[in-house]
Amino acid sequence: MIEPLIDSTENPMRKPATPSAAAGTNKTYFDGEHNEALPDGNEWIADFAGQWDFCVVMPLENGEWTKRGLGYIDNLTKLGYELFAYKGKRDHTEGYILLRTPIEKLRAFADNIDMSLLLDSEEVAKQLAAGDPENNIGPAEIAHVPEVTKYFPYEYIYGKYSKSIDEKLYWRENGAETPFRELIRLKLCALILESRPPRREPDGRIVPGENLKIRRYLRNGWMKGVFPLHDRVKTELIDFKMKFYPKQSLPLDDMKEYFGEKIGLYFGFTEHYTRWLLAPAIIGFPLQIAVFALNDYDLPVLPFYSIFIALWAVFMLEVNLAYRGLLIH
Repeated sequence: MIEPLIDSTENPMRKPATPSAAAGTNKTYFDGEHNEALPDGNEWIADFAGQWDFCVVMPLENGEWTKRGLGYIDNLTKLGYELFAYKGKRDHTEGYILLRTPIEKLRAFADNIDMSLLLDSEEVAKQLAAGDPENNIGPAEIAHVPEVTKYFPYEYIYGKYSKSIDEKLYWRENGAETPFRELIRLKLCALILESRPPRREPDGRIVPGENLKIRRYLRNGWMKGVFPLHDRVKTELIDFKMKFYPKQSLPLDDMKEYFGEKIGLYFGFTEHYTRWLLAPAIIGFPLQIAVFALNDYDLPVLPFYSIFIALWAVFMLEVNLAYRGLLIH
C-alpha cells in the first residue's frame, strides 16, 4: 500500500471520514499545501477522507504535478469521477489520485451493459406470490423439496439490472443502501475506466468519448500504477478467520466477496488439494523411511505406490470438478 511513501499526518487513508459540502460532486480536490488556482476554476482546498475505489499513482516533477498529470485529472473530472489528489511526502516524486464512481454513474453503466445482479430471495418470493395483474401474470409459488436439492427455490437467482426496476428486488449486504456492494463497485469502476463512455460538453452536446489510455500511460512511464484500494476491516476479518484453518474451513465466501470469484475458486482448490494430499502423505511417509533405512531405491512396492499416485491424481481432479461446481453455484 501507499503508507510507507507518505507522511501519515497527510495521508487521508488514516483520517476518519468527515462531512464536506463538496463531497458528492465531481470536482477535483487537492491537498492543502497550495493556494493557487487550477484550470476550470478548481482550487486547492484542505484534504478530506472518504471511501474510494481506485488509486492512480502519477509521477511529479520537482515536487509539482506535471502538465500531463493535471490533464489526466481534468479528463477524469470531465468523465464524472469524484477525485482527491495529494502528493507523497518522502521524496516528492509521486502524486496520488483517489477516485470513486458516483452511484448514479454506476447505475447508468450497469443498466447499459445489462449487468446481472443477485436477486433478493425474499423479495422474489414475495413478488411471485403477488403476481402481476397488469400483465395478466397470476400468483405462483415454488415449493421446496429437500429430497431433491438443499437449495431453496429462490436462492442464487440473477437478473439484469435496470434503473426502471425497484432496487429492493436486488440483494444487498446488511445495512447497504444499494445493491452495488464493494466487489460490484470495483468491477464496474474498472470496466468504466477501460470503456469509451460518451461525455457531455459544457454546451450540452454529447460527444463520443475515449478511454483513459491506462495501459499506454503505464507503458510510457506517465503513470506509475493504478490499483483498487483495500478495506482494512474486511482484510483483517479474513485474516482472522484464516487463522482457524484447518480446524475450520477457509472463509471462501468472504474471499469471493472481497477478492472476486477467481481468487475464491483458487483458494477453494488449494483447500481441496491440501486435504487430498493427506492420503499419499500417510502412505508415502513410511515408504520413504523404508527406502532410507534399507538404502534401496528399487523396493518392489514402489511401482504399486506409483500406480496409487496416478489413480489418486485422477480421482482428486474429478472430485475437484464436482467441488468447484458446488462452489460456483
